[in-house]
Amino acid sequence: MFSFNAIVALMGLAAIVNGAPTDNTVTKRLDNIKNCYCGRDTGSALVSDPTSTKNACPDYGTVGGPYPTKCQIMIDINEPLFVAKCKALGQPTGWCEK
Repeated sequence: MFSFNAIVALMGLAAIVNGAPTDNTVTKRLDNIKNCYCGRDTGSALVSDPTSTKNACPDYGTVGGPYPTKCQIMIDINEPLFVAKCKALGQPTGWCEK
């Protein structure tokens, strides 16, 4: 009915499926996304500049939202690089929030 090779292959597939991690790593990764902005500090609030945020973002994250324009960064090492890019574009500061 079934060949020996087919049965062995199915048993191997079952072992792989049973050995797969049960936690949802995609959800964990989405929890690490930070919204980052380029702009200035007025003393009472941080004010973002959508054009600078959009221009600084492509190298380090993904542009999200029409208003406010934000750069969504998932890898922590990209945060200081994004802030440095904001300053290179003429903005006094850049910041990220979870």
